[in-house]
Amino acid sequence: MAEEYDQLTVINVPNSTSKADNLNHFFSINTDPSDYTGIFDTDHCPHPHNVRWAAERFLKEKTDIVQGRCVVYNTNESFLAQLIAIEFDKIYAIAHPGRSRMFEFGLFCGSNGWWRSDVICNLKMHGHMLTEDIDSALRAYGSGKKAVHDMNVISYEMAPNTFGAFWKQRMRWTQGKQFLHQAHKKNQTTNHHQGWTQASIRHLPLIWTNPPNGKRSFMERTGIFSLLVTRELSFYLVSQHTCLLISFVITNFPNNGSSLARLVFFQYPLAEWFLFSTLGALVATLYFTERVRSEFTSRRSMVWFSVLYVPYLILQSVMGLYGHARELVKYSSWNPTART
Repeated sequence: MAEEYDQLTVINVPNSTSKADNLNHFFSINTDPSDYTGIFDTDHCPHPHNVRWAAERFLKEKTDIVQGRCVVYNTNESFLAQLIAIEFDKIYAIAHPGRSRMFEFGLFCGSNGWWRSDVICNLKMHGHMLTEDIDSALRAYGSGKKAVHDMNVISYEMAPNTFGAFWKQRMRWTQGKQFLHQAHKKNQTTNHHQGWTQASIRHLPLIWTNPPNGKRSFMERTGIFSLLVTRELSFYLVSQHTCLLISFVITNFPNNGSSLARLVFFQYPLAEWFLFSTLGALVATLYFTERVRSEFTSRRSMVWFSVLYVPYLILQSVMGLYGHARELVKYSSWNPTART
């Protein structure tokens, strides 16, 4: 590609083991960078208009980061990829823009993100954190930098096709402890969102501190608390609620419809409202997902996602608990997602 395009320079970073090494090396040799810098994982295929939309957003308003939408495109390869594609539509077309509007702040999500070059050059990425993308996003927010989410800035990526690959990917995202020296192996790439547990612990002070250029609003503090604390606690709440319902079934197995209704809904009001609110959130989210879903998803996959949503929520909580346990015992083996 470098031979075909004169304006393209491909750099093989010596001894690189992470995204942080690559980016920091680039700025060390490029003392006069362009106005904006885009960051992508290796399996990403940016839309041809990706750069234009990002540049227009920078010119339209005063912002430091433009985070685009990541779309899963290999939905024809597996049923699992179809479900993950719906999940990504939920995350990038609803959750991130919704949080940005509700809690008044956006975040860089690890890939398909554009930065003002002076900002990322000054912040750099801390390779020692081992969760360099999330860490850089939270450090940028903590220093008062503004990030916006733009669904027109699209980039396409691949989802895992086997449960084993899916498990390894989500465990990396959950825990964050990893040995990055394996990353350069052939046909293996990293994924974004790596290591929320580690990042949450380090950046907890964002809840009560202020940025150097102003004061953090109450809604921002609420959003940070939800992102760093409530999300981690949700693993315990979901698993506890699941165990509670299973214990009810074991100790008092229902023999008709009315006893089943009493068992599920009327044992404890908090558990009842938790279940109803979850189902209500699912319906509302799917309604809006249908309006913004990508061309690689279908209504059929949305139906399957809805059917499997509760078991999937429980599985995510188990992964979260397992990731916390790994963090406590300092488990540090990293398994990158294989790409063919």
